[in-house]
Amino acid sequence: MSELTILIIADKNNAGSISALIESIRAFNDVPSLTTVLFDNEAGPELRNWGSAQEDIVFVYSDEGEIPFGKAVMDAVRGLPIIGDLLIVPGTHMLIPGTLSGMMKIMDLNKGNAVIGANFLGSRYYGLGRDFLIDNYKELAEYSMSCNYGPYETDRLDPDGTILIGRSFLEQIVDISQLDKLDEKEFKNAICAMAEEIDAKVLVDRADFWGDNSAETHNAEKNDGVILSICVPTYNRGKIALDLGEKLLKDRAEYGLEDEVEVFFSDNGSEMGKEEYVILKELAEKNKNYEYVRNPENLGFEGNMMNVYKKCKGKWALILSDEDRLNFAVLKVYIMYLKKHTEIAVMKGYTDRMYARNKPLYVNRGATAIDAFFVQGNYVSGVIYNRDILTEKIVDEMHALFAGGENRAYFWYPHLFWDAYGLLNGSFASSDLPLVIEGETGYSADKVIGSKIMKYAYPDERIAQGLGYLKLIGYLNIKEDSLATRIFLMAFQKTLVLVNLNIKEYANEGIDCSSIVDEMADRFKEAFTGEGFSDKKACYHIIERFIESNRKSFKQAYTKG
Repeated sequence: MSELTILIIADKNNAGSISALIESIRAFNDVPSLTTVLFDNEAGPELRNWGSAQEDIVFVYSDEGEIPFGKAVMDAVRGLPIIGDLLIVPGTHMLIPGTLSGMMKIMDLNKGNAVIGANFLGSRYYGLGRDFLIDNYKELAEYSMSCNYGPYETDRLDPDGTILIGRSFLEQIVDISQLDKLDEKEFKNAICAMAEEIDAKVLVDRADFWGDNSAETHNAEKNDGVILSICVPTYNRGKIALDLGEKLLKDRAEYGLEDEVEVFFSDNGSEMGKEEYVILKELAEKNKNYEYVRNPENLGFEGNMMNVYKKCKGKWALILSDEDRLNFAVLKVYIMYLKKHTEIAVMKGYTDRMYARNKPLYVNRGATAIDAFFVQGNYVSGVIYNRDILTEKIVDEMHALFAGGENRAYFWYPHLFWDAYGLLNGSFASSDLPLVIEGETGYSADKVIGSKIMKYAYPDERIAQGLGYLKLIGYLNIKEDSLATRIFLMAFQKTLVLVNLNIKEYANEGIDCSSIVDEMADRFKEAFTGEGFSDKKACYHIIERFIESNRKSFKQAYTKG
């Protein structure tokens, strides 16, 4: 494995964490030669006294007072005998040996002609990973050794993150004086751009195990009022709702979150389980940040969702089905992450069945966020919304336009309309931290037809749902025709998949599905024409391609049924 120099730029903001970082570096012994350089960029007299007394590190400082980050790095590179590759570690971090070893192996494979960034706790670009669950340093180091995540290419590095610069690449940029003027973010962006010019690789290590000790990330204990509301729409399931309500109360107290987490039940005019709902109401009357409201009549699922969302008081609203349970140790971590990333509009929490394969992900708003999550979150439990972005006003507007049953997509899945607005107006994130433990779904009697098939799962209803999303496109007022078309086609493909999944059940119920594929194509083409998109020919071609690829499987499923 390559030789290594570790460079730490110490300033006033990170001076207090430097000694812990140095101690973590001293535990790293996977290289034949390691040099640690501490560059004092006017960090203060205490760090200067401490640093100059350390015999196993190279301590340097500038005679010019505080200088730009880029100049501090390049002065060290030009003025010191840099050994092997160069690792630049923020002073608020802890070095995890297993992760660094993996990064260096990646660098060896690229012969030093690369720049590698490390994912770390709270990374704003690469998502929320399981590292949040591990507090013990040794356990974290051991766990990082077992990670099998591979690197992936990127066009930028985390501006707050750790980077490894290969020796070959370093030799090609050492004389570039423009780098001296740049701050940390600009410096990292510049070397990414230079890497592209000289055919070097910019990679991110997906190991996720860099501990960030900055005060900004570890602020979950601060009392900032209600940060998150757990919103539970419920109907005719009093016992299930009461069991959940009692557990939420107990777990919230155990983790000291009574001030930051609100529990909010919205009873949709239930006719069954009334005794349990009365007890739930009594719990609400006795406990802080604990609410129970009962609608005077059944407002439908979409009305109850709007009701609980509008009346809660958290900055964030987490939707939870009444049969599910929350992992509060993980919830505390999600709150920490959301506090740091107030630009996130929608976050999908891991659930142990529907979304058991969730991966840490962060994407900026717009087309990329739409691709990441639009019409993928049918099961709303565990989805978290930013109420500063998806405001009460927006929810009200949507409800006024789409409620009443005519728009079948909104009737069954109002939250997917919320998703679309959020994804276009804020960032999206997901996590592999196990937040929601899914319970058994109980079917309400008025929703059952035949054996297992729900009203929303019949072919004509699925087609109506898919068409309902087109009205959402008009509301969103999307300027880019390509993005509007993409949303349309995602709704179409989603509809096709859902019908395909259930067609055998339809056949078993004696429903003739032989013409459903062509009916879908015709109705979507007609709707697409009516919405006024420009590139109809391309859309028709894609619809036909989808249809052709599924026609055979539809026919086979119906024949077997």
